[in-house]
Amino acid sequence: MRVGTIIVAVLHTTVAHAQAPLRAVVDTMRWSPALSMQYRGVSGVDLSPDGRLLAYVVRNAVMTDEQSEYLSHVWVAAVDGSFNVQYTQGEHSANAPKFSPSGEHLAFTSARSGTTQVWVMRVRGGEAEQVTEAEGNVTEFGWSPDGGRIAYLMVDPDPEPVKTAKREKSYVTVVDQDFRYAHLYTVRIGRGADGGRDTRRLTSGPLHVTSFNWSPDGKTLVFAHKSDPTINNAETDISMVPADSGAVRSLVSRPGSDADPCFSPNGDWVAFTSHGGQPERVGLSDVWVIAVGGGPARKLADTPDRNANLIGWSADGARVYVLEAVHTSRQHQESKCHREPGIKIVRDSAIKHRERRGLVGNNVAQRIDDDKACHVGRPDVEGY
Repeated sequence: MRVGTIIVAVLHTTVAHAQAPLRAVVDTMRWSPALSMQYRGVSGVDLSPDGRLLAYVVRNAVMTDEQSEYLSHVWVAAVDGSFNVQYTQGEHSANAPKFSPSGEHLAFTSARSGTTQVWVMRVRGGEAEQVTEAEGNVTEFGWSPDGGRIAYLMVDPDPEPVKTAKREKSYVTVVDQDFRYAHLYTVRIGRGADGGRDTRRLTSGPLHVTSFNWSPDGKTLVFAHKSDPTINNAETDISMVPADSGAVRSLVSRPGSDADPCFSPNGDWVAFTSHGGQPERVGLSDVWVIAVGGGPARKLADTPDRNANLIGWSADGARVYVLEAVHTSRQHQESKCHREPGIKIVRDSAIKHRERRGLVGNNVAQRIDDDKACHVGRPDVEGY
């Protein structure tokens, strides 16, 4: 794998263009909260399937006599530098852009209808259309491999008695009780004969979903979950559910955190980060793999700080990519998965890592294959 320097260069140019009207910094100026408001943040980068376009989010500080808030909008740039266009407009922020598998559509989240929902627009232009009609806010979403559905997480809305009590100003919050859980849903992009979109709820009960991933064939979703949404609860497990039903099946259940599951390209394995079966309150996040049919999970090579953030698999399924802070920089790393035919993945004795200095905002590699990835950083970084 190599990180395409031209992609990074486009991001660098994009940031420069977006910031040009606001950049008025000289060496003699000291950093301050007011000065920080002059800088626009770039995040949420996604690379189109053909590698020609980048979608990303630019965040502006809006400070007037009546406003003091951040406003984010989606931009799209050509990797060859031929154009750089703001795709969303208006007083409501747009975030988390994701290209459809065909590359013809771009989805993003926005609260322009009152609550945060998923909206989809054609990459070639046109009005965005709201595709989710969740009662609560959508917190995360992802395209199915065929682009026909979108899976998303929504936190349970308040029940009617609670809504009434809140309206009457008589509602009392009891700490660590009466939780609102995030659950997994899917919605069909196309409308049915009745003009509506088929929406399915896949999880229910006292189960809080924290992340999910589609299988390559689009038939199954793997997800991480915990018993309640409190921040101090680090006990997460991993389960699977068919995309057309709510028949949840446990895949990894043990003490500590097992999180961020990701299917291998052939759908036979799931990679995830883990405490390794023993609760760890701070740090420690190793990469493990497990067969989709279950069985013992196997640990891959230790990263330098053992605090890995899983990015994904290589296209051939031979490597797993992670992101980790090492000393004062953040690094992309790859761990090889040596396969013994049809039996198991064994731990490699060494992990290759390449340093990525000067990263700005959220370092992202959303789409990975053997040729390219994308991240926010300097344009002079030598690739793999």
